[in-house]
Amino acid sequence: MLCPVAFFGSIFLKFNFGSLGQRTDSLWECCIKNWALPLVGDWLLGDSVKQVRVRGNCLPLHIRLGLKLLRKWDIRIGELSSVTRRQIYQRILLSYFVVPMALKDCVGDVLSQSLRWLNDRRVPPNYFDLNWLALQGRLFVRGNVSFLNITERECPWGCSTNETLEHFLVDCPVTKVLKHRLAEALNVPHIKHLSYADTAYGVLSVPHPLDIGTVYLIISVMRYHLWQIRCRRSISHENVVIDQIVKSVVADLGFLREREVKQSCLNASKWRGVKL
Repeated sequence: MLCPVAFFGSIFLKFNFGSLGQRTDSLWECCIKNWALPLVGDWLLGDSVKQVRVRGNCLPLHIRLGLKLLRKWDIRIGELSSVTRRQIYQRILLSYFVVPMALKDCVGDVLSQSLRWLNDRRVPPNYFDLNWLALQGRLFVRGNVSFLNITERECPWGCSTNETLEHFLVDCPVTKVLKHRLAEALNVPHIKHLSYADTAYGVLSVPHPLDIGTVYLIISVMRYHLWQIRCRRSISHENVVIDQIVKSVVADLGFLREREVKQSCLNASKWRGVKL
Protein backbone atom coordinates (compact mmCIF):
# COMPACT_ATOMS: atom_id res chain seq x y z
CA MET A 1 0.00 0.00 0.00
CA LEU A 2 1.65 3.19 -1.22
CA CYS A 3 1.10 6.75 -0.06
CA PRO A 4 -0.47 8.24 -3.23
CA VAL A 5 0.55 11.85 -2.49
CA ALA A 6 4.20 10.92 -1.90
CA PHE A 7 4.24 8.45 -4.80
CA PHE A 8 2.80 10.72 -7.49
CA GLY A 9 4.48 13.80 -5.98
CA SER A 10 7.91 12.19 -6.32
CA ILE A 11 7.16 11.30 -9.95
CA PHE A 12 5.97 14.85 -10.69
CA LEU A 13 9.01 16.50 -9.12
CA LYS A 14 11.54 14.06 -10.58
CA PHE A 15 10.10 14.36 -14.10
CA ASN A 16 9.56 18.14 -14.17
CA PHE A 17 12.33 19.54 -11.96
CA GLY A 18 14.98 16.81 -11.92
CA SER A 19 16.61 17.95 -15.19
CA LEU A 20 17.20 21.50 -13.94
CA GLY A 21 20.36 20.43 -12.20
CA GLN A 22 21.88 19.10 -15.43
CA ARG A 23 22.29 22.58 -16.93
CA THR A 24 21.10 21.48 -20.39
CA ASP A 25 19.67 24.89 -21.37
CA SER A 26 16.54 23.13 -22.58
CA LEU A 27 13.33 25.01 -23.31
CA TRP A 28 11.85 23.83 -20.00
CA GLU A 29 14.90 25.00 -18.04
CA CYS A 30 14.85 28.40 -19.74
CA CYS A 31 11.13 28.78 -18.98
CA ILE A 32 11.64 27.97 -15.31
CA LYS A 33 14.47 30.46 -15.04
CA ASN A 34 12.48 33.20 -16.77
CA TRP A 35 9.24 32.54 -14.87
CA ALA A 36 10.45 31.65 -11.41
CA LEU A 37 14.10 32.68 -11.11
CA PRO A 38 13.43 34.91 -8.06
CA LEU A 39 11.89 31.88 -6.33
CA VAL A 40 14.28 29.14 -7.42
CA GLY A 41 17.53 31.12 -7.61
CA ASP A 42 18.75 29.84 -4.24
CA TRP A 43 17.32 26.39 -4.95
CA LEU A 44 19.33 26.10 -8.19
CA LEU A 45 22.44 26.81 -6.12
CA GLY A 46 21.63 23.93 -3.75
CA ASP A 47 19.60 25.75 -1.12
CA SER A 48 15.89 25.33 -0.31
CA VAL A 49 12.94 27.12 -1.91
CA LYS A 50 12.39 30.26 0.15
CA GLN A 51 8.96 31.41 -1.05
CA VAL A 52 6.30 30.57 -3.60
CA ARG A 53 4.19 33.73 -3.71
CA VAL A 54 4.39 35.86 -6.86
CA ARG A 55 2.82 39.28 -7.27
CA GLY A 56 -0.03 38.99 -9.76
CA ASN A 57 -0.03 35.18 -9.49
CA CYS A 58 1.32 34.82 -13.01
CA LEU A 59 3.08 31.48 -12.66
CA PRO A 60 1.51 28.41 -14.32
CA LEU A 61 -0.37 26.19 -11.88
CA HIS A 62 1.93 23.16 -12.23
CA ILE A 63 5.02 25.30 -11.54
CA ARG A 64 3.44 26.85 -8.43
CA LEU A 65 2.41 23.39 -7.23
CA GLY A 66 5.90 22.03 -7.82
CA LEU A 67 7.52 24.89 -5.91
CA LYS A 68 5.12 24.39 -3.00
CA LEU A 69 6.00 20.70 -2.84
CA LEU A 70 9.74 21.41 -3.01
CA ARG A 71 9.41 23.88 -0.16
CA LYS A 72 7.09 21.74 1.97
CA TRP A 73 9.25 18.62 1.71
CA ASP A 74 12.56 20.57 1.66
CA ILE A 75 13.87 18.72 -1.38
CA ARG A 76 17.06 20.16 -2.81
CA ILE A 77 18.13 20.15 -6.44
CA GLY A 78 20.95 17.73 -5.70
CA GLU A 79 18.47 15.12 -4.47
CA LEU A 80 16.26 15.36 -7.56
CA SER A 81 19.15 15.01 -9.99
CA SER A 82 21.24 12.38 -8.23
CA VAL A 83 18.94 9.96 -6.36
CA THR A 84 16.28 7.54 -7.56
CA ARG A 85 12.55 8.17 -7.44
CA ARG A 86 12.17 5.50 -4.78
CA GLN A 87 14.65 7.32 -2.54
CA ILE A 88 12.76 10.57 -3.03
CA TYR A 89 9.53 8.73 -2.12
CA GLN A 90 11.12 7.47 1.10
CA ARG A 91 12.48 10.96 1.78
CA ILE A 92 9.00 12.47 1.43
CA LEU A 93 7.47 9.75 3.58
CA LEU A 94 9.65 10.79 6.52
CA SER A 95 7.61 13.98 6.97
CA TYR A 96 4.24 12.26 6.79
CA PHE A 97 3.83 10.46 10.08
CA VAL A 98 3.55 11.32 13.74
CA VAL A 99 5.67 8.40 14.92
CA PRO A 100 9.42 8.43 14.19
CA MET A 101 10.92 6.09 11.62
CA ALA A 102 11.74 3.33 14.09
CA LEU A 103 11.04 -0.34 14.55
CA LYS A 104 9.28 -0.47 17.91
CA ASP A 105 10.35 -3.43 20.04
CA CYS A 106 11.78 -5.03 16.91
CA VAL A 107 15.38 -6.02 17.56
CA GLY A 108 17.74 -8.89 16.99
CA ASP A 109 16.15 -12.17 16.03
CA VAL A 110 12.65 -10.67 15.68
CA LEU A 111 13.85 -8.18 13.07
CA SER A 112 15.84 -10.73 11.07
CA GLN A 113 12.98 -13.24 11.01
CA SER A 114 10.40 -10.61 10.07
CA LEU A 115 12.51 -9.36 7.17
CA ARG A 116 13.27 -12.93 6.13
CA TRP A 117 9.59 -13.87 5.83
CA LEU A 118 8.63 -10.49 4.41
CA ASN A 119 10.58 -11.36 1.27
CA ASP A 120 9.78 -15.08 1.25
CA ARG A 121 8.03 -16.61 -1.75
CA ARG A 122 5.39 -18.17 0.51
CA VAL A 123 3.90 -14.71 1.13
CA PRO A 124 1.75 -13.53 -1.82
CA PRO A 125 2.63 -10.10 -3.29
CA ASN A 126 -0.69 -8.53 -2.29
CA TYR A 127 0.32 -8.77 1.38
CA PHE A 128 3.77 -7.24 0.95
CA ASP A 129 2.93 -3.53 1.13
CA LEU A 130 0.82 -3.86 4.27
CA ASN A 131 3.43 -6.09 5.93
CA TRP A 132 6.18 -3.60 5.10
CA LEU A 133 4.21 -0.62 6.44
CA ALA A 134 3.28 -2.50 9.61
CA LEU A 135 6.93 -3.43 10.16
CA GLN A 136 7.90 0.25 10.00
CA GLY A 137 4.93 1.50 12.02
CA ARG A 138 3.61 3.34 8.96
CA LEU A 139 0.02 2.17 8.60
CA PHE A 140 -2.32 5.02 7.68
CA VAL A 141 -4.45 5.00 10.83
CA ARG A 142 -5.99 8.30 11.94
CA GLY A 143 -3.74 8.91 14.91
CA ASN A 144 -0.59 8.05 12.97
CA VAL A 145 -0.73 10.56 10.11
CA SER A 146 0.22 14.21 10.28
CA PHE A 147 0.01 15.28 6.64
CA LEU A 148 -3.78 15.47 6.53
CA ASN A 149 -6.01 17.98 8.27
CA ILE A 150 -7.89 15.32 10.19
CA THR A 151 -10.18 16.68 12.86
CA GLU A 152 -11.42 13.26 13.95
CA ARG A 153 -8.57 11.04 15.05
CA GLU A 154 -10.60 8.63 17.13
CA CYS A 155 -11.04 4.96 16.25
CA PRO A 156 -13.68 4.56 13.49
CA TRP A 157 -15.34 1.79 15.53
CA GLY A 158 -16.37 4.24 18.24
CA CYS A 159 -13.79 3.40 20.89
CA SER A 160 -13.55 7.07 21.95
CA THR A 161 -9.76 6.90 21.91
CA ASN A 162 -7.03 8.05 19.58
CA GLU A 163 -6.53 5.53 16.76
CA THR A 164 -2.85 4.83 17.16
CA LEU A 165 -1.18 1.91 15.46
CA GLU A 166 -0.99 0.03 18.76
CA HIS A 167 -4.70 0.59 19.35
CA PHE A 168 -5.55 -0.70 15.88
CA LEU A 169 -3.38 -3.82 16.12
CA VAL A 170 -3.84 -4.71 19.80
CA ASP A 171 -6.27 -2.73 21.95
CA CYS A 172 -9.32 -2.21 19.73
CA PRO A 173 -12.27 -4.44 20.79
CA VAL A 174 -12.86 -5.44 17.17
CA THR A 175 -9.26 -6.62 16.90
CA LYS A 176 -9.52 -8.56 20.15
CA VAL A 177 -12.73 -10.32 19.13
CA LEU A 178 -11.29 -11.18 15.72
CA LYS A 179 -8.17 -12.70 17.31
CA HIS A 180 -10.21 -14.83 19.70
CA ARG A 181 -12.60 -16.08 17.00
CA LEU A 182 -9.77 -16.82 14.60
CA ALA A 183 -7.77 -18.64 17.29
CA GLU A 184 -10.75 -20.93 17.90
CA ALA A 185 -11.40 -21.47 14.18
CA LEU A 186 -7.76 -22.38 13.42
CA ASN A 187 -7.10 -24.13 16.74
CA VAL A 188 -4.12 -21.82 17.28
CA PRO A 189 -4.48 -20.38 20.82
CA HIS A 190 -1.34 -18.23 20.47
CA ILE A 191 -3.28 -15.77 18.29
CA LYS A 192 -5.46 -14.73 21.22
CA HIS A 193 -2.57 -13.06 23.04
CA LEU A 194 -0.63 -11.42 20.23
CA SER A 195 1.34 -8.37 21.39
CA TYR A 196 2.06 -5.29 19.30
CA ALA A 197 5.39 -6.75 18.15
CA ASP A 198 3.77 -10.09 17.28
CA THR A 199 1.00 -8.49 15.22
CA ALA A 200 3.14 -5.86 13.51
CA TYR A 201 6.11 -8.08 12.64
CA GLY A 202 4.42 -11.45 12.18
CA VAL A 203 6.85 -13.30 14.45
CA LEU A 204 5.75 -14.75 17.80
CA SER A 205 7.93 -13.82 20.75
CA VAL A 206 6.93 -16.94 22.75
CA PRO A 207 7.87 -20.57 22.02
CA HIS A 208 5.34 -22.46 19.90
CA PRO A 209 5.22 -25.76 17.96
CA LEU A 210 4.00 -24.25 14.68
CA ASP A 211 6.00 -23.53 11.54
CA ILE A 212 7.39 -19.98 11.73
CA GLY A 213 6.50 -19.21 8.11
CA THR A 214 2.96 -20.46 8.59
CA VAL A 215 2.52 -18.24 11.65
CA TYR A 216 3.77 -15.28 9.59
CA LEU A 217 1.21 -16.10 6.90
CA ILE A 218 -1.63 -16.38 9.42
CA ILE A 219 -0.83 -13.00 10.98
CA SER A 220 -0.36 -11.39 7.55
CA VAL A 221 -3.74 -12.59 6.27
CA MET A 222 -5.48 -11.63 9.53
CA ARG A 223 -3.91 -8.16 9.49
CA TYR A 224 -4.83 -7.71 5.82
CA HIS A 225 -8.52 -8.43 6.39
CA LEU A 226 -8.54 -6.37 9.58
CA TRP A 227 -7.18 -3.42 7.60
CA GLN A 228 -9.78 -3.93 4.86
CA ILE A 229 -12.71 -3.79 7.26
CA ARG A 230 -11.15 -0.83 9.06
CA CYS A 231 -10.98 1.11 5.77
CA ARG A 232 -14.55 0.18 4.82
CA ARG A 233 -15.73 1.29 8.25
CA SER A 234 -13.82 4.57 8.04
CA ILE A 235 -14.96 5.43 4.50
CA SER A 236 -18.47 4.01 4.18
CA HIS A 237 -19.36 3.34 7.86
CA GLU A 238 -19.90 -0.32 7.04
CA ASN A 239 -20.84 -2.52 9.98
CA VAL A 240 -18.45 -5.24 11.05
CA VAL A 241 -19.44 -8.92 10.85
CA ILE A 242 -16.67 -10.78 12.66
CA ASP A 243 -17.81 -14.24 11.61
CA GLN A 244 -17.66 -13.24 7.95
CA ILE A 245 -14.14 -11.89 8.40
CA VAL A 246 -13.03 -15.09 10.10
CA LYS A 247 -14.46 -17.11 7.18
CA SER A 248 -12.56 -14.93 4.71
CA VAL A 249 -9.29 -15.36 6.60
CA VAL A 250 -9.74 -19.13 6.87
CA ALA A 251 -10.64 -19.33 3.18
CA ASP A 252 -7.52 -17.42 2.13
CA LEU A 253 -5.31 -19.57 4.35
CA GLY A 254 -6.94 -22.70 2.96
CA PHE A 255 -6.18 -21.52 -0.56
CA LEU A 256 -2.54 -20.84 0.33
CA ARG A 257 -2.19 -24.26 1.96
CA GLU A 258 -3.73 -26.03 -1.03
CA ARG A 259 -1.44 -24.19 -3.41
CA GLU A 260 1.66 -25.16 -1.42
CA VAL A 261 0.61 -28.80 -1.13
CA LYS A 262 0.09 -28.93 -4.91
CA GLN A 263 3.67 -27.74 -5.37
CA SER A 264 4.98 -30.44 -3.04
CA CYS A 265 3.25 -32.92 -0.74
CA LEU A 266 6.02 -32.28 1.81
CA ASN A 267 4.64 -28.78 2.34
CA ALA A 268 1.67 -30.26 4.20
CA SER A 269 3.92 -30.62 7.25
CA LYS A 270 4.30 -26.83 7.38
CA TRP A 271 0.61 -26.54 8.23
CA ARG A 272 0.61 -29.20 10.97
CA GLY A 273 -1.38 -28.02 13.96
CA VAL A 274 -3.49 -25.52 11.97
CA LYS A 275 -7.14 -26.46 11.48
CA LEU A 276 -8.29 -25.63 7.95
